Amino acid sequence: MALHNGAQLTHDFANVKNITDSTGNLSIPSRTPRSIDERLGEFFTDGRASAFTDADLAQVSFLLQNSNHASYSRTPRLYTVLRIIDRLELLDKFLASNITDVSFPFDAKSFPSSISSKIQTEFLQHQSTVLTNTLHLEKGERGGHLYFEKGKSAPYEVKGRLGSGSYGVVEKVVSLLSHEEFARKLVLRTKYGRKNETGIKTFLAELQVLKRISHSHCVKLIGSYTDLKYVALIMSPVADCNLASYMEESINSVDKQSLLRTFFGCLCNSLQYLYQSKICHCDVKTENILVKGENVLLTDFGISLDWEDMSRSTTSTDFGHSPVYCAPEVANFEPRNSSSDIWSLGCVFLEMTTTLKGETVSQMHQNFKAYSENYRFYANLKPVDLWIEDLYTLKSYPDNEPLKWIKSMLNINPQDRPTAQTIFSIITQQQAGSDTLFSPVMFCGLCCLEGDDTSFGSESDRERWIEEPEEQRTLHQYLSVNLDPALAQADQYSAALERNTHGKQDPS
Repeated sequence: MALHNGAQLTHDFANVKNITDSTGNLSIPSRTPRSIDERLGEFFTDGRASAFTDADLAQVSFLLQNSNHASYSRTPRLYTVLRIIDRLELLDKFLASNITDVSFPFDAKSFPSSISSKIQTEFLQHQSTVLTNTLHLEKGERGGHLYFEKGKSAPYEVKGRLGSGSYGVVEKVVSLLSHEEFARKLVLRTKYGRKNETGIKTFLAELQVLKRISHSHCVKLIGSYTDLKYVALIMSPVADCNLASYMEESINSVDKQSLLRTFFGCLCNSLQYLYQSKICHCDVKTENILVKGENVLLTDFGISLDWEDMSRSTTSTDFGHSPVYCAPEVANFEPRNSSSDIWSLGCVFLEMTTTLKGETVSQMHQNFKAYSENYRFYANLKPVDLWIEDLYTLKSYPDNEPLKWIKSMLNINPQDRPTAQTIFSIITQQQAGSDTLFSPVMFCGLCCLEGDDTSFGSESDRERWIEEPEEQRTLHQYLSVNLDPALAQADQYSAALERNTHGKQDPS
């Protein structure tokens, strides 16, 4: 008899009825509690013909956890198939090869090299007994969207809450399938007794984008599902923090500042990849940029524009935006396109450079509010220019370099902003004739300098989503962006200081 809940596992005498002996006294028959092996054996009787359910496999895992083979509890499917074919002694070889339940369904290439063809054939013939729909949950873009009916739940254990927003919450969970740690985004199916149409629309948009992208600086889709209460996205990795928090921590940390500098190029590379994939993020801000170790990742594609199947790539539809970082045309409900993301990234870059210059983002925001009573970048064009001028005069002169890119990215005319590909090229290539040559390694991670994620020279990023042809731009155009006199003078001073410094270090 299969066991289906914890109560049955721990109460062996639940159904024992009271009886009396010949004298009328209460008599309880003697019974020895079943061992773990006996309970496990009930799942593997010779006459069993039915496939294992998720509940059955959960009980097998529970029993193994309390046995002398606790390590096997993480792979109840492997354990089950190998026990059925009487090859349980091989389980350690599978585990040593990092083969787990997530490896199902198996094919001839899935086995450790030491497993004979005969045993492989037996395994393949019996693996169908453990192939439940739940196995499709963590297959990423190759998997399907699963539905958990009443009484069934997704195989995840909640470890904490990572954040919340208007559409739902993000939790840190551990998978009971792979035993890996993931971020789970939950969106309510109904709100206030009505269908949560806005939340569901956002969920579907994000799911569509995540299924199409694969980049080291974008979060990865693990799976998705629906239950009675929520729709859910399972994503990786679980971040250490977002960029806003990381910048606060960087103020007094030279190590974090050196890593922060590399984020310029990596973020440009990720945007460049999205545009080549015909995707506009539409909500670039520090809260939607995650930091995991030394990696920086774009996340929250809920209002992203996917124009792969659209006739044109400019849209006047307001999918939503964050007022602080949105471009002027977005704030005015005018058509938005890739250059709108460039403006938002320019705002992020200015906050990063502010941090690297020893100032705080809150100080910059207070400066803006003194001018306009808010700290939205598009509403503070003059304070933004003045802030950039002030940053130029501060120490850490190599960090003046991003200010040139930022000036061009925060151009009020969308058509005059550089593309992500242009900015990335500026960051990663030393420009001949520049007075302030810098090492590409300073402002970009080695991961992107190696060119693993994108192909340079693709023109898809140059698509500006306007009807008339765009004038061809050069890298030099943005390197020689017209600076205010004070900025230009400070830049010349910085370059002269660097040349003098290098001259003293090199006697020749």
